[in-house]
Amino acid sequence: MKSPYAWLSFGSHAGAKRRRRELQTECEAALLEMRQLQETFRSRYPNAPAWLTVSHRARSGRGLWWRMRAKSPQAQSIFELSGERGRKLLATLPPALRAAFLDYNQHAGLLNLAYTIRSLEQQRIDTYVERTEALAQQFGDKTHSRG
Repeated sequence: MKSPYAWLSFGSHAGAKRRRRELQTECEAALLEMRQLQETFRSRYPNAPAWLTVSHRARSGRGLWWRMRAKSPQAQSIFELSGERGRKLLATLPPALRAAFLDYNQHAGLLNLAYTIRSLEQQRIDTYVERTEALAQQFGDKTHSRG
């Protein structure tokens, strides 16, 4: 009999645990690539008025965001180039630097998307595995507690 959940990439409890490990590795690789992009931007544009920063946002999770370089309290907040603050910043930049900011912003956006998708999938698989194992432990079903 074909499983009604065959469309799931992992297909079984053991497969879910394998996929969870794969996702952890992929998330770590995405974070490393984010840090590398951050360092590349900072070394290439050491005097830029804003830098890419890997940080954690409550709603969005980890990702690359823009932060002003000044030491004011306002500079400590992160922002997006598509927002009001970002558009104001872009308007002050020379065309070549503006183009570089937009290129880096696009790369950062794709990395953020890739990380977020994998992170969310990992969270959902974690929930699935925890609930399945809790039921297996409570009712003695050993077929779902392996893997």
